[in-house]
Order: sequence, then structure tokens, then C-alpha cells
Amino acid sequence: MFLFSKKYLSAAIVLTITNTPVYAEKEGMEASEQEPAVATDSPIEFWGPRFGGGGFSPTNQRCPYVTGYHGRVGSMIDKLGIHCYGAPSNPAHGGDGGNPVDVSCPSGFVAVGVIGSSGTLIDRFGLLCRNAAGDPWTTYTHGGTGGGSFSWECPWGSVLIGLNLELGIYKKTWRSTPATVVAMVQPVCRVATIP
Repeated sequence: MFLFSKKYLSAAIVLTITNTPVYAEKEGMEASEQEPAVATDSPIEFWGPRFGGGGFSPTNQRCPYVTGYHGRVGSMIDKLGIHCYGAPSNPAHGGDGGNPVDVSCPSGFVAVGVIGSSGTLIDRFGLLCRNAAGDPWTTYTHGGTGGGSFSWECPWGSVLIGLNLELGIYKKTWRSTPATVVAMVQPVCRVATIP
């Protein structure tokens, strides 16, 4: 099980994944005397690893809680956006190739991670979901069969609140028309109670 800890760097708070519990900061106490903190909802976001290659047109999609995704897919992810709990869906970003797709976690579940495959582009994509009892659910993954597989879940006690995306250009052959596709996906989490 992984929890996050805070590291202070200048005025910014940087969160890193560690194997140690989060400790409440209490003035005048040594670290060894402090009690582990109780997880509460936090406005601080932290980013998971980047999947895929680099691209252009970075976009940051955010929600109180991610509940699904929508866009267009063919042999790779052409366009991607997220559905939100308690807020409107984010618009999909990318190209117009492939077929429309719309996938959600079951009722009572929210997204806590991502699953799929990637190489220099995002070939396949889906969500890892959990309910308040901690039961897991994996959505259907859409896309092609290329790339290496990935699966990443937010640290326990946190939820997926967004995706950082970058777009790329795909050209199947030197004669084909270039297509805009999703080149990179990076999950974004925060500590929160599942509603």
C-alpha cells in the first residue's frame, strides 16, 4: 500500500509516492513523536506516471471525481474526454478518426486509476473504478492492440480527479493523411472520500 507524503520545495508543495504513512505536522514535535494523519478530502492534486510519448497541445482535464470517459477510438485513442460526478463532462480533445465511445464506471463507483496500452501513442484506454466499500471494477478498454500494457491506481484513500493529455500526429503510411490522436495520458489524483 502506498501513501503520499509532503516535501516542501520553496513555496510549492510537491507530493511524492512513498511506502511511509502520512504524518500530521505538529509544531514542536519530533517526527518520531507525531501521529499518522487521518485521510481527509484535500484540494491538493498529485500526478501519476506519464503513459505514451510526448506530444503537443497539452490539456488538463479536471473533475471533483472522474466517473467515465468519452471520445473517439479506432486502432488507437483518437479523442479523449472525462465524465464527472457532480460536474459537467469535460470536452474530448484529439482528432476525428475512429468511432464514438462513451464508457462509465457502474453507479456508486468512481475512477481511481487507468489501464490500457501505449507506445509512442495511446493505443488502448480504460478506467479502474472503486466504490465506497473498496470493491474494484475495471471498465471495458477501447482501442487497438499495439503498445505495451499499463495499469496504474491512485494511492489508497485517493481518487482520480482528472487527466493530463498531450496530442500527437499519426501517419499510417507515407501516403496517408496525418491524423491527430492522443499521444500521452497522465492520471491526476487527490485524497478524497468516495461519495
